[in-house]
Amino acid sequence: MTSDATSSLLVEIHTASSPSILRAEVLYNQTLPFISEWQFRTLTVGPRRSSPVYDKHIAGTVGSSYDFGDEMRFGKEDGLLRGLVLTMPDRNMEDADGAIDTWLSTTRTRALLRLVSPTPFALDGADVRAMDEGGRVLLSTLNGVAQHDGQRLRIAVSTDTDLLFADGRFCGWLLMNPLEHLRYGDEDRRTEPSAVSSGSETLELLRSYLTLVAEPNIERMEDQDEEVKTALAGLKHRAAQASLREPKAREIAAQLDDLLDRFYG
Repeated sequence: MTSDATSSLLVEIHTASSPSILRAEVLYNQTLPFISEWQFRTLTVGPRRSSPVYDKHIAGTVGSSYDFGDEMRFGKEDGLLRGLVLTMPDRNMEDADGAIDTWLSTTRTRALLRLVSPTPFALDGADVRAMDEGGRVLLSTLNGVAQHDGQRLRIAVSTDTDLLFADGRFCGWLLMNPLEHLRYGDEDRRTEPSAVSSGSETLELLRSYLTLVAEPNIERMEDQDEEVKTALAGLKHRAAQASLREPKAREIAAQLDDLLDRFYG
């Protein structure tokens, strides 16, 4: 991380395009005016891609596109961060507890990014993911920085979504209370998500989902592996039964039904 002549904190975003490095200013005490929504595959903070205002959002901003990786959109004129669509990796992290503790112990600061030079770019997604046993946090990072020992920065861009930086370089994201933000499909949500007990049956189902729907099992699903199909069907049945007691489990059952249809027909 660096500071310019006026003592502004500057960070870097390493891109998958030219220019390969973009610089952004950290603007404190600002956040995005959106509720974070986690739809298993993506974390959205901003207009949903299915929203009628999404095209207007894209037209009025510049940055990376979800079609080519992770999406970060910034104002064309002021360069201020306007929205995110971040992809959850398919691979589970090794030594997840240590990585989660490392980032949870990092001071959380409310802030937004402002690109020094707003320009289109491509941004690769994170490589590995982890969720702690208590369901407090979902962490996604680049390889090699999960337990970074150097300088760390954790900025809260919305109520429960943080962007992470290692030695001044963007390296991943963190979602607090992921089960509260989980939803399947495109139903409109206009209120804050409701709290769910960390000891709930639904949380256990979510942990099972993240263990099962991960590499190398996803590759086996692409090959229509019967053993994985049976495991998916069994977890779907458990989620459907749990939804009679805990409505939130319907989100997991619906996602599993979608996976079974997509991979096995």
